[in-house]
Amino acid sequence: MQIPLEIINKLEDWYGRNWWSKEEEFDGILYNPFKNLIFTILSQSTSSINAYRAYRGLSLKFSINPKTLANTNEEEIAEAIRTSGLYRVKAKRIREASKYIIEELNSRLDEVLKLPREKARGNT
Repeated sequence: MQIPLEIINKLEDWYGRNWWSKEEEFDGILYNPFKNLIFTILSQSTSSINAYRAYRGLSLKFSINPKTLANTNEEEIAEAIRTSGLYRVKAKRIREASKYIIEELNSRLDEVLKLPREKARGNT
């Protein structure tokens, strides 16, 4: 599902463009389920600017995909995302989520996104 550009524009008018500097970079995160998950992990307990800086640091050092991040040392991930705060905890979560997606979801998040919310959360 893509968010219509008109909604994004209205949100930007209301809240401003807080953390993304290029539309393509924002879209790349927003419309890719795995990248969106990684950004969500990075955004916990930090400012949007620091979350974006951490995402940018991670993407400059590694390809943002489950296989790469599952096979990357937590310390290397932590160093790349240092600007996000709680970077050691987030590095562990990123690596664990990546492994889970590979092992339990066959590297595919799109099937989970098709499920009803409660089932996707595991509340069934």
